[in-house]
Amino acid sequence: MSIADSPEWAKEVRRTRIRLGLSQEELANLLGVKRGKIVNIENGRIKSPQYDLLQKLEELKANMSHYVQRFEEIRATSMRDLIDDWKKRLEIEKDVDLAELLHVAPYSIKRWREGEGRPSTQFIFEYESKVEFMEKYLARTRDNLKREGAVEALSAVQKYFAEQNPPKECKQPFFEALRRAKMQFEDDMLV
Repeated sequence: MSIADSPEWAKEVRRTRIRLGLSQEELANLLGVKRGKIVNIENGRIKSPQYDLLQKLEELKANMSHYVQRFEEIRATSMRDLIDDWKKRLEIEKDVDLAELLHVAPYSIKRWREGEGRPSTQFIFEYESKVEFMEKYLARTRDNLKREGAVEALSAVQKYFAEQNPPKECKQPFFEALRRAKMQFEDDMLV
């Protein structure tokens, strides 16, 4: 049964919004309406179904099915496991390095790992997006380095970064390959 056929369409709008992990403001923005309209629908102040809105909501549900599935996975996963997954995907060992990449305080990672709180789903998705982007960037950089014939360069770069801050302009071949790979990836992302 579609939302439009539901006798309790307002409740269905709310259930769908919550299942998608969206705030009223976020749903309103995605549907092109004001937050007040979503509030009024969910509170039952708007009684008759808004078919154009329901159609947009159905399309949104269809387009966000991947995100709904990932939302369910994230909800069922402990922060400790999410943190470990992110670190594994980014090939980093220290929580403090993950904190830096996600732009959060190291103490936050420590608290989440110990089960003392959890960021909102919106923030978790933001972190997941960052990890996904960096993971793709890392893979692309590796591919470019291989094409440059510098297979060992990545481990050398990782070791170097772990030991000290890299100089702004490096003359070493593997840094040049890394710089070129990064520039190529950024160019590809703009296309």
